[in-house]
Amino acid sequence: MTLLMLIVVLAHAFLACHQRRGGGGGGSTMKPSISQQRQQQLQQYKTRKLTSLQLSSSSATLSELELIDTLVGTGDEAKFDSIVTIRYTGKFYDSGDEFDASTISFKLGYGKVLDGCDTGIRGMKVGGRRILKIPSRLGFGVEGMVGPDYTVPPNTDLEYSIELLNVASGPMAEAAAKMGIGLDPTTVYLT
Repeated sequence: MTLLMLIVVLAHAFLACHQRRGGGGGGSTMKPSISQQRQQQLQQYKTRKLTSLQLSSSSATLSELELIDTLVGTGDEAKFDSIVTIRYTGKFYDSGDEFDASTISFKLGYGKVLDGCDTGIRGMKVGGRRILKIPSRLGFGVEGMVGPDYTVPPNTDLEYSIELLNVASGPMAEAAAKMGIGLDPTTVYLT
């Protein structure tokens, strides 16, 4: 149920798709297509009773990203191209059931996290706390996510509680983060 496991699963999936395409350098901003195995897993999941996750299908869905600052920070501001370190908890919006929690660092604005998180963190200041209510299209979308510790059903709205721990910028900060310098040992740097 940690982001680390999610990252590992997504990294493996990305690398597998990338290698099948004859991937080399340069990377693509397009999302890889769903494999037949993943489609089968999602279909199996869809047929299970969603009540096992205590999800309510009768709840209203989110149409836009909602940001709620619960504590305004006073430190450096998170901007595009900054390396941010956050502590987060992910929940299903409908039920409030927690599915993931971790501490991560990543370069903001480069698609390293869900679109809703990438957009929602911008403008926060170090020390701040924010709740992100993320519509499915800015989360895992119509594909959902099947991981080793949890599954996010297709078209599921999410809620993340974010605490901004650090902001750094520039090539030296990025190199240091990639090597783990200055990061808590439990923090994962998303490259």
